[in-house]
Amino acid sequence: MEQDNFINEKLERYLNDQMEAEEKAQFEKEIAQSPELQELIELHQQVTVLDDEAEWISFEGDVNEIKEKIPLFEDEETKAFSKSIREFRNDQVGPTGRKSVVWKRLAVFSGVAASILLALFFNMQGGGDLDQLYVEHSSWNELPSLTVKGDPVQERAEVEQLFEQKKYAEVITNVREISLKSNETNLALILYQGVAQLELDQYENALNSFRELTISNTIDHHKGYWYTAMVYLKQGNKVLLVESLEVIAANSTYYNHEEALALLKEIK
Repeated sequence: MEQDNFINEKLERYLNDQMEAEEKAQFEKEIAQSPELQELIELHQQVTVLDDEAEWISFEGDVNEIKEKIPLFEDEETKAFSKSIREFRNDQVGPTGRKSVVWKRLAVFSGVAASILLALFFNMQGGGDLDQLYVEHSSWNELPSLTVKGDPVQERAEVEQLFEQKKYAEVITNVREISLKSNETNLALILYQGVAQLELDQYENALNSFRELTISNTIDHHKGYWYTAMVYLKQGNKVLLVESLEVIAANSTYYNHEEALALLKEIK
């Protein structure tokens, strides 16, 4: 153990460039003849890169969100994970209470790894719930009918049929062709286009379509807020989802007002 501590102290001074020239030259000869020392130095270099990247990890939520996650730490699997991290850290401390430079950095790395795993754990917990909520709330049965009696071309009716057949790419193409021919914006068609884009995970395009509805001066402009919320729900973007739902919740005449209130209670 004393020999290990001596080697670790030398290695620490060498890596921190604290050796005199003569001692450094002698130690480099030892390194050249010692695969173990070479492995330790390589390990140090790899962990240093991870250590430098530790500052990338940050938490941008609020305190209440942390409080909501406290019950997760009481889960048995989480407790076991936490215990293994503590045991690893404690194993690296010798009788003198000192840690080598390599193990200091590994301790940092283990902390970074723990942060990443816990972040992934939180996201998976919330993500699964939001996925299920999307399935429950993304009903397209209330989309307006595009069938118009007396329309000899029935182009709009064809869009509705394609949508019912879940041929979403064709829906988008047909809506664009109709819009180019008529030189006017039909918000019912835009709504079908936006939902088709959402079903194809074209989130930015879907948001743009629903924004076009929201900023319109039509009586149904507020429907855009609900469909925008559905985009964020499918994306798992809880922050923007809540913002969209709160707009609907604040206006009792807005589309799906009651459903927005219920959904807010489920995700908060």
